[in-house]
Amino acid sequence: MRSKKEKPQNFYTIITEDEKSSFSYIEGLLRYLNQEFQSKTERSRKYKKHHSYRLELEKTVLIFDIIHHGSCPSSIKTVAKDFRTKCQKIFCVFDKDSHDNKGKNGQLNHGQDLRAYCNTHSQAMFCAYSVPSFEYWLYLHFKYLASPVLPQEEDSASDRMQKIFIQNCFPDYKKGKLNFDDFKNDIHVAINNAEKSIERYDNTGDDNPVTYMGRFYSEIKEIITA
Repeated sequence: MRSKKEKPQNFYTIITEDEKSSFSYIEGLLRYLNQEFQSKTERSRKYKKHHSYRLELEKTVLIFDIIHHGSCPSSIKTVAKDFRTKCQKIFCVFDKDSHDNKGKNGQLNHGQDLRAYCNTHSQAMFCAYSVPSFEYWLYLHFKYLASPVLPQEEDSASDRMQKIFIQNCFPDYKKGKLNFDDFKNDIHVAINNAEKSIERYDNTGDDNPVTYMGRFYSEIKEIITA
């Protein structure tokens, strides 16, 4: 008796700098795009957090690994090097925040170095970064913001963005308790606003604020619905 032919498997890796908000958002996003995703927590001594999502389609099986390994773009680059030859595409999700202030003697800082690495391998990698933080992407679900978000007293730009988001959009927001359902109905508003931020960045050269999470969503959706 002939055995049933196995479907080909396509592997994708999403690496997040943040183990809370962006990680939870992306998990919710996958389920939003297809409720048939099956998930499991991978037990790994190598990575701090590793969840795997599997979706069986008519002709193929999609497997998304979501990994968090450290709160710095250099940690993302380390994981990306591990997976670059093992999957169809790698998505790097991180914030600019203060990482771009760490270059010395003309060397690329952590954020610039990761973006340069993604650009070098642009066919196999996508760099979904936000300035100053992931909360800017969340803010865009509610309204557009073009004004620069700057450090203030003891607050970093990332801290300021989180406070602006809480004060103007989502008073109950807590990084460790993000629920994707609170954002899914306005995701297309966020995508349009994100494109405005990129257009402003392209026209002015000022990347504060900007986010590529809208394009990240479009790429993930295209993979799942192709």
